[in-house]
Amino acid sequence: MSVIAPLVRHPVSDTVRLWYGEIPSADWLDSLYCMAKTAKALLVALLVMTSPGSPAPTVSNDEPECSKQGVGKLQLTEADTTILGLKIGSASLKDVQAKLGSTDSLPTHGNASASNTICYVSPADGTVLTFGASGMGGFVDVTEFAIWSREAKFPNVLACRPSELVSRSLSTKSCIRLGLSVQQLSDIIGARPKTGPPLVRYELICRQKMTEDEIKGFKTANNWDVSEDPYFDVSSFVEARFTSSGASRTEVTKIESYRLQAAVGQPVLLRLLRASGVRVSDS
Repeated sequence: MSVIAPLVRHPVSDTVRLWYGEIPSADWLDSLYCMAKTAKALLVALLVMTSPGSPAPTVSNDEPECSKQGVGKLQLTEADTTILGLKIGSASLKDVQAKLGSTDSLPTHGNASASNTICYVSPADGTVLTFGASGMGGFVDVTEFAIWSREAKFPNVLACRPSELVSRSLSTKSCIRLGLSVQQLSDIIGARPKTGPPLVRYELICRQKMTEDEIKGFKTANNWDVSEDPYFDVSSFVEARFTSSGASRTEVTKIESYRLQAAVGQPVLLRLLRASGVRVSDS
């Protein structure tokens, strides 16, 4: 069971996004740079329990602070989570459609926890680009995206809107793209995969200390004092399927959340849930 609620809303736009900024429009330069290089999403959401529509973060107080330096990266960067100028945690599905064209969400077949997903297909080479908004993004803000080659056979390709912005050479700003080897992808992610080929999965988990403004924002928006545990849990995931020609499908996810139990304690949490009509046990 999952209970997810928005935390901090912008006073003007009334969104759950926290970070803002303009994205350069010269997206084709990123692809050009990546082709040369390889030749050699901030969501703020309240995670009470695991959302089955998203990868399951297993963050504890023992996880390192995101700002600490160590061997490899502790979280995906903005370059890792930005594609076609659309960044996980900043872009909404409306932003995606404003750039790539209006399209309907894919059917969830009755699964209420499934991500709200839209997709686009290259009319030239059949590459598919998907954007998903899970419960952690209120089913509105982008929490994940994926690139599928024609060979990977995206199951709902007939429902995808054609877009000339999508092609096999499409990449993130950090050069995550189709055709990479496991080693090339690992070098970009800055970590070793948790699972081996053909399905490779990376998990990066850390805790991000809140700023004073964020602590105050929690208090103002939700009447919760989080000063005793002022940390967001940052969970990043990359999953890729490999064939003999390299990565044929790559999915990127990033989630920032705060655990209500850490803020109010389990007894208060259970009372809050029951008062909201949610059936829960004490275990």
